[in-house]
Amino acid sequence: MPILNLTDAAIQRLSKPESGVKDYWDKTQRGLGIRISASGRRTFNVQVKVLREGRRRDTRIKLGVYPELSLINARKEAGAIKTMAAEDLDPVVVREEGRAARAARSARQSMTTFAAVRTLFFDTHVAGLRQSTAKEYRRVLTRDFTAWDGIPLEDIGDAKVKKALGAIKAPYMANRARAYLRVMFNWAVEEEIIAVVPRLKKANKEESRRRVLSEEEIVALWSASDDMGFPFGPLFKMLLLTGQRIGEVSGMRWRDVDLEKLVWTLPKSMTKNKEPHTVPLSNQVVEILMALPRIGDEFAFTTTGVRPVSGFSKAKSQIDAAAEVAGWRWHDLRRTFATYAAEQLEVQQAVTEAILNHKSGSTAGVSGVYNRARYTRQKTEALQAWANFLDHISGEAEIDNVVNLVSK
Repeated sequence: MPILNLTDAAIQRLSKPESGVKDYWDKTQRGLGIRISASGRRTFNVQVKVLREGRRRDTRIKLGVYPELSLINARKEAGAIKTMAAEDLDPVVVREEGRAARAARSARQSMTTFAAVRTLFFDTHVAGLRQSTAKEYRRVLTRDFTAWDGIPLEDIGDAKVKKALGAIKAPYMANRARAYLRVMFNWAVEEEIIAVVPRLKKANKEESRRRVLSEEEIVALWSASDDMGFPFGPLFKMLLLTGQRIGEVSGMRWRDVDLEKLVWTLPKSMTKNKEPHTVPLSNQVVEILMALPRIGDEFAFTTTGVRPVSGFSKAKSQIDAAAEVAGWRWHDLRRTFATYAAEQLEVQQAVTEAILNHKSGSTAGVSGVYNRARYTRQKTEALQAWANFLDHISGEAEIDNVVNLVSK
């Protein structure tokens, strides 16, 4: 059998046999050979004496196919196998054990990738959270970290976390992503999926939101909502008229609305503070509800009849473009209501907080324990006055319809 100084050029020049196989041996690494078949396939092998059953036996061990296995790596593997054999280890057994260990690790890692753990986190921890909160967890952890989907959670270290959070430009959204990620990593530690939580980039400093829509902006958005139609046109008006959260209004169920008593009762499962909440319905709100198309018997704002409407970001972009108003969020409609209630309608703070279902200010702490008033009459008057005010600035009613709530 020929012995050559194997190089890449020499291997490529070797002619294939007409039939069978032909072996060439390396002058540099003793015992390393390359076998060429009639099809031209070139396979590296190493010939060593392996101790088996008390005797050393000549054994040919396949290393890999050229050029997938390079000449340099073939020489390294041949040297490692010869070292094993010299130490009375069976290279075949050692390699099989290593292959099995790698397969086991690969199988374990496939079950602990970020995507796999995230799904488990959603199904166990997040499933028990309030519906709107759970939806936000799913949205953020899916949207901002898709690049990690195939990476084992244990391999996601400080550098990867810092880079991913740094790519989120909006400070508010980066902080939300950081908070959700921390909860997921802490949960994974408790479940013994990973040992430690990576260091998370320090939260960005957020400025308190103070955006309040001007009368001109309200009118422009109101007009744009008229042109927008169902479901987001009426939904915008309902948000502004009632001062309630977008998840609460978009998830409004017909069974919670009493059009005879003019009240909408939100069960505790739908409110942020997990307490039932009643919202008096102004005449304008009733008019909107009566005009809504009935799609199924469950939800007021739905296009399918089986689930509430979604796609708020796209809808907001459309209404912003039509109204030429920007820089506001859905939640700012609540702040707008509260500001006008205080400055234009002189509504007491406690009444405004009762409408917004807040536990702050005059209804927080010790005072909240003793003050259990529901302010039903005051809430009704305030919301009707607010609706009349909106009618007035939008040109749909005269100012005389606005109820003056001074000293109420």
